[in-house]
Amino acid sequence: MDLSITASDGSTLVFEPGVPPSLQNYVLPGVPSVSATAPFGKMIFHELKGGGFTIVYSHYICDRNVTLEAKLDVPVLEFQLACKNNIRFFRAGLGEVLMLEKQFNLFYTPTWETRCDLQENSEYTTLVITFEPSYLEKLAPHFPFLDLFLQSAQDGTPALLSDVYNYANIQMMGITHDILYGDFSEQVKHLYVEAKVIELLIQALDKVGHFHTNTAARIVLRPYDIERIKEAAELLIQNMDNPLTIVELAHRVGLNDYKLKKGFKQVYGTTIFNYFMSARMERAKSLLEDTNIPIMDIAYMTGYRNISNFITAFRKNFGGSPGSLRKR
Repeated sequence: MDLSITASDGSTLVFEPGVPPSLQNYVLPGVPSVSATAPFGKMIFHELKGGGFTIVYSHYICDRNVTLEAKLDVPVLEFQLACKNNIRFFRAGLGEVLMLEKQFNLFYTPTWETRCDLQENSEYTTLVITFEPSYLEKLAPHFPFLDLFLQSAQDGTPALLSDVYNYANIQMMGITHDILYGDFSEQVKHLYVEAKVIELLIQALDKVGHFHTNTAARIVLRPYDIERIKEAAELLIQNMDNPLTIVELAHRVGLNDYKLKKGFKQVYGTTIFNYFMSARMERAKSLLEDTNIPIMDIAYMTGYRNISNFITAFRKNFGGSPGSLRKR
């Protein structure tokens, strides 16, 4: 990774291949990694390459406040997703950027110069996919707003795809997980990642497109409202085995049900019901793949009291029964 990084505390960041024994829970099987340990904390970069793109999945584990500066003297066209924690950084040509957890955007800058402020006792995780322009050009006919962004890149002008940072939905986060943790042989994983990157990009572009076409129907959301809506999403996940009604959810987070319903769709790009259904299916899939918990118990854990309803919903989402997935 030809990237120069300096820290405000004077730390010298020396990256070594692999992940140290104390951080083995960050290992991604079959994915090349480098890591560095410094007085302020630790950094881990995982890198996957494909045809026309490079994925970098990064962890920053901070024991102290620190400002990191990085520079790469090449044009960069990238998708960035704040997977864990809010992240604030300065990007040459674009100025100050604040990405809240699970927000994403596409950036172009003629050089990659960035300064990032990280807080003590915090952990940050980001997913960055850099693209060759030709990779995105093949999608432009289907997403006309992409043309203007690509024209800026061609002209060497710094640009954002969207002036609003959209939130990744459940599907996008699930695809991200699949890209990183898909368990395949090296050759098959390459094909799998290629397909998943296209899927993630289409989901992201579709979400940006919906935002631009539905601007007139949007309501004004203050930062307080957005935090309450994010809290509602967390409550849905936490109470999956005993689902809350919209009225109960609105009462718990301190919003009226109209603002919660409209705001939720605005932030997450889907209804509360669809978000919850997607989340419970993703959790069921994860439990089936990663545990030996009986299927009946998984149905109860994801809010189903009738096993037939669970199997029907699972088959509709994944094209097969829970039992067939577990047998793979």
